[in-house]
Amino acid sequence: MQRHIWVIDDDEVFCAMLKRVLEEEDYRVTTFTDIQMAERKMRQLRPELVFLDLKMPGGGGMQFLKQFRKKFPDTPVYILTGHGDLQSAREALKYGATEFVGKPIELKKLKSMVKEALVAA
Repeated sequence: MQRHIWVIDDDEVFCAMLKRVLEEEDYRVTTFTDIQMAERKMRQLRPELVFLDLKMPGGGGMQFLKQFRKKFPDTPVYILTGHGDLQSAREALKYGATEFVGKPIELKKLKSMVKEALVAA
């Protein structure tokens, strides 16, 4: 059975790259470039891991994280952002992010994070 991963990022190229890399590892990947669409799907689907950008048009990743945590308190959520700072990292961890990772990310590290998170879940 394939494990389901969400990638929520307004950068379509980044989403496509993560989708390709993770599907090569035999994961099922759903990408969202719109935070509202991810919020709507959250009512219908349950991912087993989420990669989330903080800076999104139409709504911030931090607000999504808060809502997501209420519904899925145990699902790993990795913040992947190119706009991170110490305050954002602290806030994300406070609201339940598993880890705060800056972009760009090495693919080897990404794959390792996914395997570690899904084994623990």
